[in-house]
Amino acid sequence: MVGAGRDDGLMGQEAHMELLAPAGGLEQLEAALAAGADAVYLGLTSLNARRGASNFSPDALSGAVAAAHGKNARVYLTLNIDISEREIGQAARALAIARDAGVDAVLVRDPALLLLRQHFPMLAFHLSTQGCASCSLDETMSKELGIARVVLASEMTLGEISAAAK
Repeated sequence: MVGAGRDDGLMGQEAHMELLAPAGGLEQLEAALAAGADAVYLGLTSLNARRGASNFSPDALSGAVAAAHGKNARVYLTLNIDISEREIGQAARALAIARDAGVDAVLVRDPALLLLRQHFPMLAFHLSTQGCASCSLDETMSKELGIARVVLASEMTLGEISAAAK
């Protein structure tokens, strides 16, 4: 997937193209890095929309981040599902694992995770495409909530993306 990205992950900055690739497991991570991906998105073994992928254990995440950073690629951890009441503690632990592993940003879907952001100031939070942002007001709202980047809804046309970006 090719998308508009930001050099520093902050909305409102000069945009550049970023080659962002899924890394559902170690084999896909290695392939994405070998192909020159600027960034990869990946999940832990739970709390992400790619539950069918092999994903990464908490112990393997640090190695994945080190491999990506060694190729000057960024790593975005997906926590891109609705979080249930019973999963809040697990989500907080996933954020701590991401922080400790050196993940560059976390892709979130559920706004409840934004309340945990204050405990992880070194992590950038991006609104996942599952957040269904589809207009400029979504980007404005996201910025006010402390989200560094919005991944627009995948169903949008180029014209709608252009209008939302303005």
